[in-house]
Amino acid sequence: MSNISRHYGAGKLVKLRDGSDRTVGTIQNADHRNDRYQIMWKRPGALRGHISLHSRMALVPFRGVS
Repeated sequence: MSNISRHYGAGKLVKLRDGSDRTVGTIQNADHRNDRYQIMWKRPGALRGHISLHSRMALVPFRGVS
């Protein structure tokens, strides 16, 4: 297997590629074969988040506070 799971495995932090939002997501489930990643999104200071499915092409690894 490639190094995809290093940045896109379960428990890793990601952001959307467009970078228009401060929302950081945590990968809950990673299906590398079908390119489906279940992400739990949560805004800073929010009590609850929401879950959605994304392709790896729409995500970038979260590098920390910039």
